[in-house]
Amino acid sequence: MGLSPQSKFKKDVPPEQMEAVHYDFDQLSPAQKALVMKARRGEDLTEEEEDDLPYEEFCRYTFHRKRVYKKDKILDGIRVVDFTTLILGPSHCAMLAEMGAEVIKLELPGRGDTMRALAPPKDMGGFPMWSEEKTGTKATGVLGKGVVAETDVAMAGGLGWTDCAKNKLHTCMDIHPGEGGTIFKELCKRADIFVENVRGGTLDRWDEGYKQLKEINPKLIYLTSNGPGQWGREDLVRASYDILAQSMGGSVFISGHDPGDQMKIPIWVADYMGGTFGLFATLLALFAREKYGVGQMIENSQVENITRALGPGVVWYSLTGHVQTRWGNRFRWICPDCIVKAKDGFIAIGADDEAFKTLCNTIGGNAMALPGKYPTNMERVKLEAQEEIYEAIETWAEQHTVDEIDSLGRQHGFGVCPVMNAKDACERPHYRERGEIEYVEDPWYGPMDIQGCFPLFSEAPSYTEFAGKPIGWDTEYVLRRFMGYDTEKILELERQHEIGKVAGAEGRRTAWPKKTE
Repeated sequence: MGLSPQSKFKKDVPPEQMEAVHYDFDQLSPAQKALVMKARRGEDLTEEEEDDLPYEEFCRYTFHRKRVYKKDKILDGIRVVDFTTLILGPSHCAMLAEMGAEVIKLELPGRGDTMRALAPPKDMGGFPMWSEEKTGTKATGVLGKGVVAETDVAMAGGLGWTDCAKNKLHTCMDIHPGEGGTIFKELCKRADIFVENVRGGTLDRWDEGYKQLKEINPKLIYLTSNGPGQWGREDLVRASYDILAQSMGGSVFISGHDPGDQMKIPIWVADYMGGTFGLFATLLALFAREKYGVGQMIENSQVENITRALGPGVVWYSLTGHVQTRWGNRFRWICPDCIVKAKDGFIAIGADDEAFKTLCNTIGGNAMALPGKYPTNMERVKLEAQEEIYEAIETWAEQHTVDEIDSLGRQHGFGVCPVMNAKDACERPHYRERGEIEYVEDPWYGPMDIQGCFPLFSEAPSYTEFAGKPIGWDTEYVLRRFMGYDTEKILELERQHEIGKVAGAEGRRTAWPKKTE
């Protein structure tokens, strides 16, 4: 169950509203205009017709959702077992699922993924909980019998969780050593990839780590993600949170104003960057498996992902002893590169050597002498130069609106961009046209806009089929399909709390049956 073919394109931008940015549509001949409109509708073109398109329209056509979505996804046929929580691991597995992998998401009975409970407040719409009455989607099977709604908000579908829950088979199973652990190993035996982000050594203690799984599946790609890594740090037992990774990785130290507070980046940047590095690593490992015939273990440190992105700060310290500090809304190594206050908001401004000249000419007055005084970035990054340059930019910006500065930047060729927000992303047409924002009519949580899938592929689509499901929705399906279990066996496992009912209907548990460690 997922997105219906009819609803995939319900909010797509009409062809007549699509804009030509890099060429003049009005200058085309009637025949060329007709060809462009045909391409914008996603209709099939001949090679000759493709060659006749302006480059911008060729790219629009090449990645047109109505064309690409007809094709197989790039990871069709790849199976993933996902025992992850929060964002670091789940975002990685969600991206694999967007690309077509069959992802079996494992959650503990009576508990679920911690991320399900993290969202904007419930009274502000952060928890669009499933109910049969509201959505018409019914729970079926023996584990769904009598279940008509999510009742425990801590195990529901919080909006912080939906982006990481896309397109997965949602299975509720206790994989501690015991029968649930035996099922887990059987799933891994049939899988291409296993991803976990629990504390280092946990699964090895359960006799379910890489050493054990590679014996039953030598081709398995085993990726373990956490904050500090599996070895070599004094704080190895510390839980892995985005804020801790930002702090340990070095990004917090250089964020904020000096003097002033050091600041975290207010998105889960370490989690999503770590998930993206995890995606990159597993795709490389799949390629390596084709070459060498075996799987491997991959260690993905959330902290090291952040440190890798610190730029020249590490090398600068190693060579000179200088420690990079926070620089506010400017960038230490490039000038100008800043976010400044306009009359009615904020706007980003940046320029290379040539664009700096046009920026200063646009500002006028004394600023027109700055390119001669500081012709290259090497001169401009000196502290005294930055103070003079930014004083000119900031004084000028305060006298103009965001739209005025944006228009001047476009007209004269220096870099500008208004500071945008989620409302802009949902309402500006090009976000939706490119699939950056997707519309889904989720069978469990209702219609919503959600972040789209990246990067774009011309021959294999990635897209959101659904945002998420109630906990345990697919448990019965997975057990019947992969284990061959009948109804009696499934009910026995549920009575033993090895598996859970749909939507966590058994209630939150405070303890688990004792098992052999």
